[in-house]
Amino acid sequence: LLRCWCLLAMLLCAGCRRGSSAAPRPTPPVPALARGDVVVVEKTAAEFFEARVLAASGASLKVQTTEEGEPVTVALSDAYKVPPPPPVFAPGDPAICGEGRARWLPCRVTHPAPALAAVLGDGATRSFVPAQVLAPNPVTALDIRHYFENADAQRGFAQAARGAGEPSRPSGWAPAPHEPVIVRQRRDWFSAHVARAVEDGGLEIVWDGSRETEVVPGEDVVPVPPFAHEFAPGDFVLIRPATESEAWPRVQLEAVGPEEVVAVRENGERLKVNARQLVPLAHPVPEPRKPSP
Repeated sequence: LLRCWCLLAMLLCAGCRRGSSAAPRPTPPVPALARGDVVVVEKTAAEFFEARVLAASGASLKVQTTEEGEPVTVALSDAYKVPPPPPVFAPGDPAICGEGRARWLPCRVTHPAPALAAVLGDGATRSFVPAQVLAPNPVTALDIRHYFENADAQRGFAQAARGAGEPSRPSGWAPAPHEPVIVRQRRDWFSAHVARAVEDGGLEIVWDGSRETEVVPGEDVVPVPPFAHEFAPGDFVLIRPATESEAWPRVQLEAVGPEEVVAVRENGERLKVNARQLVPLAHPVPEPRKPSP
């Protein structure tokens, strides 16, 4: 009997140890706030604004936004006092970083000490003083993690889309006056019409949406679709924008049919596009190597 009691006691103690090790980390208490306190409020998931407390009542706050000066009512649990208590971070922790006047952004701590550094959604790393970095509650921390997952995915998509190349001018194609075309402007392509040919193979074009003219190199001008090209799932292409003044966006083909394709935008949105409205992308052809002397 004594042996049974000892065995039972050992099992109970083991269960206690397991329970204590699996206990969740305590949630930081919501700080007491009073009229005049400066706070940062999570407006929507991982989107923040700065404000000053006008009144505190139970689980809500009436605040005045710093930028617009508008009074709004927010949940007390969505507010963070500025300056914050001394933060304790580990590398990779989500946080809320202050950059510039009244501008607070989701960030991810890279180096907590001796000089606190964090990366922002655009991939840039900045140094911050402790008073500029707020420790989020568990709900906001999850929002910030999702924000960075989306930002990382969009950045990877953009890099892959740029790496797919650019539209190429068909061999022997010469645009006629008034013909609609697509023209490169820095890193993007925009709709235009040809006005006339100029010397050295250039073209004077009229930008759609603005009617301004500009002379551009002929190699920066390609025809509008359709193209004689066989598309496949996984290809990156250009599609016509919603308005004339917008750049032709880069999308990736998910499914290809005889008349319609399913394309994915940088933000993950899926859309159906007429297969005859796609502009193929191609890697630039490398210059032939000169023979060694």
